[in-house]
Amino acid sequence: MDLPPARGMKWSDGAPYTADDYVFWYENILLNEELVPAIPWFMKWGGDTAVLEKIDDTSFKITFAQPFPSWLETMSTSTMAGHFQAGRTGGGLVAPRHYLEQFHPAIIGEEEATKLAEDAGFESWNLFFLAQNDAAMNPDLPVTTPWKPITRIAETEYILERNPYFAAVDTDGNQLPYFDRISLELVEELEVLNLRAIGGNYTVQGRHIDFSKLPVIRQNEADGDYFVNFWGSSTRHPVKIAFNQDWTEDPNITAYTVDSLDFRKALSLAIERSEVNETFFLGVG
Repeated sequence: MDLPPARGMKWSDGAPYTADDYVFWYENILLNEELVPAIPWFMKWGGDTAVLEKIDDTSFKITFAQPFPSWLETMSTSTMAGHFQAGRTGGGLVAPRHYLEQFHPAIIGEEEATKLAEDAGFESWNLFFLAQNDAAMNPDLPVTTPWKPITRIAETEYILERNPYFAAVDTDGNQLPYFDRISLELVEELEVLNLRAIGGNYTVQGRHIDFSKLPVIRQNEADGDYFVNFWGSSTRHPVKIAFNQDWTEDPNITAYTVDSLDFRKALSLAIERSEVNETFFLGVG
């Protein structure tokens, strides 16, 4: 896998972003059972753990036990996620080696790693290490995202600031992102959040909006100096049926239901979508 965008790319602290960061993740995180007790399916395609090998500073290769035709699609979905989201569980495919190696027993020794963990109030080095690799809880962790947290997500105000080393640019060559700062407010009650949204206290808010309040929200657009926009989702739909196709307790049932594509198509056709739309989404779904 070649990483041409990574040539010259840097982590948010200015350190080079290279294939070594992928190798570090593979050898010291993924293959360490104290950090990742079970290899995720996308790194165990074909039954055996995939092998990641460095080619040069900006390229590496991953070898699977059998062909993995949907690998690129898998990489682009929330299934694999990325370092920012999945680092806290040992996922993400990549990790900032230059920062995390100061906490890893393979580099500093288990005694020193354990001492660092205990001094920080953790029971074990692995829990401490994963906490250091959690971007939402560790503002010191280098990231590659457009914005970098400068406070912890558990605080009353979760603040992210523009990553000066973010690699993407717009079509005119201007470095992204455009705005410098994001402030997210921790609200304990959903009712309070919705009332503040209706009052126009947020620049943008999508999650946790009570859909039953849509009429009131629309009525207050002018007074609150906001507008309602129905954004589509690129990843998932709020109403779905997902079968567990690995369930094999009763083959006589699964053979005619979840294992049958015709059955799943028939179930889809039988769903009264218009009724669901009217009942749960006020007819605007």
